[in-house]
Amino acid sequence: MNTNGTKHILLIEDNPDHALLAKKSLERSGEMNVLVSDTGTDGLMKLKSEHFDLVISDYQLPDISGLELLRHAKDEHIASPFIILTGRGDEQTAVSAMRAGAYDYVIKDEAYLHILPRAAKEAIDRFQADGVQRKLEQIIFEKNKQLAQANKELLQLDELKTQFIASVTHEFRTPLNAARESLALIQEGMFGNDKKQQDHMFEIMIRNIERLGKLIDDLLDFSKLEAGKMRMEMEPCTVEDMVKETAETLGDLARSRKLMLEIGNLDVPDVVCDRNRVIQVLTNLLGNAIKFTPPEGKIKIWADAVLDGKVKVSIQDSGKGIDPKMHMKIFEKFEQIGRSVPGSELKGTGLGLSICRHIIEKHGGSIWVESEINKGSTFMFTLPAKDKYKKAA
Repeated sequence: MNTNGTKHILLIEDNPDHALLAKKSLERSGEMNVLVSDTGTDGLMKLKSEHFDLVISDYQLPDISGLELLRHAKDEHIASPFIILTGRGDEQTAVSAMRAGAYDYVIKDEAYLHILPRAAKEAIDRFQADGVQRKLEQIIFEKNKQLAQANKELLQLDELKTQFIASVTHEFRTPLNAARESLALIQEGMFGNDKKQQDHMFEIMIRNIERLGKLIDDLLDFSKLEAGKMRMEMEPCTVEDMVKETAETLGDLARSRKLMLEIGNLDVPDVVCDRNRVIQVLTNLLGNAIKFTPPEGKIKIWADAVLDGKVKVSIQDSGKGIDPKMHMKIFEKFEQIGRSVPGSELKGTGLGLSICRHIIEKHGGSIWVESEINKGSTFMFTLPAKDKYKKAA
């Protein structure tokens, strides 16, 4: 729409004398350029092909009425205001046109040629003002939607944080209590000189202290990742070495739960990564697989080279699986996997998979899960192959 300068007007009038006089009257103001059509059909074609600041249409046309033309224009979403010209004594028709969306009507009497330029200018000005109002209303509507969504997300985040604090409090209290009770039993001389029982209590203490350390590490890592302060020490690494080290570390835990841990193909190109951080990801994923797989179950780890110059590592378990609706959500902060197995440990902070996602994405890779309820889960992530990384560098 033109906001300054000459206004582009379409005049639809089948009487050539009336059309010429109306055109001259409108253009005499020096602010309007008038294009004439002599039928409603031709006028509608012009409206579809170019924009007009105003349409002035006679009500009585040889093919369709001005009111029908107005309705067709509305159906075609043509954004131009209409003025309808009516004959003397035809005010009811004019009222119908206004109800249908016309901005004004002008009765074709002896003075209408003098009235028409002013009516045209007022219709254009009002349409422009309405357009500004519509835009402001739309902006307000969108802002209100955004505010409502933001409030909803804040409420959800507040609820998540409440759950997170409760979960972390519980997670810290449990190993602290276990370590304290073990120490108290030793101090109270409950086992006398039975070194085997004492050593068992010390093992419980060490295990729970290590668990506390893991919780604290998760909180610190997440804080660094959120602040963008975790640095990656990138170097060429062998996938086989990282996988086997992780499997060796968690092998005893898998065997204690009577799980079969199988290592498949690892013959893939070397990758460029922060070795310790990738082992952290592997430890988290393999630890979850062990935690959520019932006794006598199976876990398999393997790797593949993929076409886009990356290496994919997969960890598959035979656990209860994950609802497909949760596949993306479980990688968000404070979310729990929610597929607990009888006898498994407590759920944790809900930060593990979020940390994994941040670490893998900082390597330029992706992490995702494929799973169905009662059909197990396969967690996968990609890392840049060494040769591909060199090209990118």
